[in-house]
Amino acid sequence: MRYILVLIYILVCGFGKAESLPEIKVGVLQYGTINWELSHIKSQQLDTQNGFQLVIVPMANKNAAAIALQSNTVDVIMSDVFWVARQRHLGKDYQILPMHKISGGVFGKPDSPFSIKALSQDTLGVAGGATDKNFVILQSYAAMQDTPITINHAKFGAPPLLHRMFTSGQLDLMLNFWHYNARASASGFVNLLPVTEMLAYLNIHTEVPLMGWVASEAWMTHNKTVFQSFVTQSWHTKQRFITKPVLWESVRALTKAENDYVFQALRDAYPATILTDFTPVQANAFEQLFKIVVDAEQTALLGDMKQLPDGVFWPESYPLWQTWQQQSAHFTSPFTDGQAR
Repeated sequence: MRYILVLIYILVCGFGKAESLPEIKVGVLQYGTINWELSHIKSQQLDTQNGFQLVIVPMANKNAAAIALQSNTVDVIMSDVFWVARQRHLGKDYQILPMHKISGGVFGKPDSPFSIKALSQDTLGVAGGATDKNFVILQSYAAMQDTPITINHAKFGAPPLLHRMFTSGQLDLMLNFWHYNARASASGFVNLLPVTEMLAYLNIHTEVPLMGWVASEAWMTHNKTVFQSFVTQSWHTKQRFITKPVLWESVRALTKAENDYVFQALRDAYPATILTDFTPVQANAFEQLFKIVVDAEQTALLGDMKQLPDGVFWPESYPLWQTWQQQSAHFTSPFTDGQAR
């Protein structure tokens, strides 16, 4: 009887401890790839083991996620640096801890002759609309070669629709999200013009941070410990997915991979989307890109912004990334550079 009472006491105390942990409500797209990472954190109890309870709040689209953050329905969302810059320009206090970099490019058939000057004669599918970051970079890249590309050259649509049109031959070229690029790769298509090549032509030679965890500066300050714990588990999970391919089996259903080839392509393409470091060098690279976009008069993306507002990046990002870099020696990637692209 005594042992039973002790067991009951341990269970009750344990549950009480878990329930008392601070919650962090994270808004994510219902079918977004970030769900793979968050699912792993929850299934392995990496949240409660590290001092917080992760509450995943599904969102229908990016606008819904932004509204949820602005109405304090959620604490944190995954968004991009340009969105945070616009919010700070409007007087909001949102900041970003960057986790993902600009990646991808213009996909097409491997045997197709490609040049930027011939692009206006090809049908180009663009996911994300006129404000798609790779499309904006492509426009700046083309303009510097005296070959302006306008929205008239593009067919905009939802990522899965454009993927079907592209793989069925209705589009010659495609700018799509990374997981549809991976699917295209599994079908034999190739990256004819990587965004890294475009950026290099624009004199940007380092990774450019794009996506990350976004919250209000006030919330981050008041919940610094729990937020740092959450983003650290986010980073660790990304590294586990990169270095331990077997973990992908646990999220295979979430990837909705149509077959083994697509599943492997998703797994192999994933590392190339992850930011590998964040220092003032990478922050300056984004500022350099921002100036290029301003010069290109991309008002659809920037509105009336002419200068990058102060405080876009959460200041604690730098020491956190320094700590993560010191820990990165514990993660050894099985992917070669060629496989990750």
